[in-house]
Amino acid sequence: MTNLWNRRYLYTRLKDEMKRLKQNKVLSLAIIDIDNFKRINDTFGHLFGDKVLIEMACILQKNLRKNDIVARWGGEEFIIVLPKTDVKGAKIVFERIRKIIENYDFGCKITVSGGIAFVGEDIEVDKLIGMADEALYEAKRRKNLIAVYGE
Repeated sequence: MTNLWNRRYLYTRLKDEMKRLKQNKVLSLAIIDIDNFKRINDTFGHLFGDKVLIEMACILQKNLRKNDIVARWGGEEFIIVLPKTDVKGAKIVFERIRKIIENYDFGCKITVSGGIAFVGEDIEVDKLIGMADEALYEAKRRKNLIAVYGE
């Protein structure tokens, strides 16, 4: 529906990117989650919710580089991998995207929360995703926020 990569492709690409860390030096990964998405579906209907997901995917694709990886992670969650991007750069990118989404006319007010993790060494893919998920959990407590793992 969103024309984004799925989990299986994400894992394959992320493993490849982890192997390239020695030459690329750093990699950032973020999980972006639409705030209160259930309420959006309950209020406006699932077809409207689908439209929001499609538009969200377009916003992400238009505001990232060609070599960045964008995948649909769950119902209203997206994972974005930024090769050769340190945490400072990732935070700038995702704050900009958060603001674009906050100001975009979806037909109702939409905000997102995000969690960023970054590595400079080869670690297990699931551990990296878990770190971003932990940061996302912190951001979701206040909503409309981007949090960084370990900060």
